[in-house]
Amino acid sequence: MRRLAVALPIVLTSLTAASAQAAIITTDRACYLQTPSTVVTVRGSGFGPLRPYTVLLAAKPLPAAGAMTDDMGRMQGTVQPPLLARSEQEHTSTISVTSDDQTASAAFTVTRFLVNFSPSRNVAPSSRVRFSVYGFGIGTQSGGIPPDVYLHYVSPAGRLRHTVRLGRSRGQCGSIVRTARRRLFPFPAPAHGKWRLQFDTSRAYRRGVKGSKFLFFTVGVDVRTVPASRRTSLNGSAGSPGPRGGGAYAR
Repeated sequence: MRRLAVALPIVLTSLTAASAQAAIITTDRACYLQTPSTVVTVRGSGFGPLRPYTVLLAAKPLPAAGAMTDDMGRMQGTVQPPLLARSEQEHTSTISVTSDDQTASAAFTVTRFLVNFSPSRNVAPSSRVRFSVYGFGIGTQSGGIPPDVYLHYVSPAGRLRHTVRLGRSRGQCGSIVRTARRRLFPFPAPAHGKWRLQFDTSRAYRRGVKGSKFLFFTVGVDVRTVPASRRTSLNGSAGSPGPRGGGAYAR
């Protein structure tokens, strides 16, 4: 028994020392909005001091000629993330740093800030559609809980008519790939004219405008009567990202 009691602390000390030497890297954010100027800052520690290192992004080597860790075994650099394909709304990439026999990796996601619904043509207010939202967790801290996403229906007169919760977003960027089918307008006989459908992360409605300090996306939907059939139809116009990541607004 005494031999075991002496050996145990030695084993624990060895494991602790080994863990302290493990290399790690982190990115400055977990989620990035795709823009031409977006860059990812990578920081690492736990590597050998004053040693060369290489960087792989999505399994492809990046030019890093002469890159060396500092005298504390740390590194820092910036990379431009891969552009999304036309068919992609978000994509998660892995970046790795290797120095000598140590490799550390981290993952990050690039997203569009986007809302749409499907089908979006030849639909009526009572049509059942699926909503898709991307990028509503851009401001969430790494490791934080992705936000709920809400849809506020604002009448042509500028008054809030109804608010629905679309659901809890998922992933590093706070997205809902596709909701269950639901009525485009969840109430009967919406007034004719241009409705503002504002998507944001707050249960309480605040009108989003250019320069607002919260994240929102607005889709303008015209509810009108088609003379030939006297049926109500829709004509939608999507919003576009606002300045400084301040949301989107109807055009």
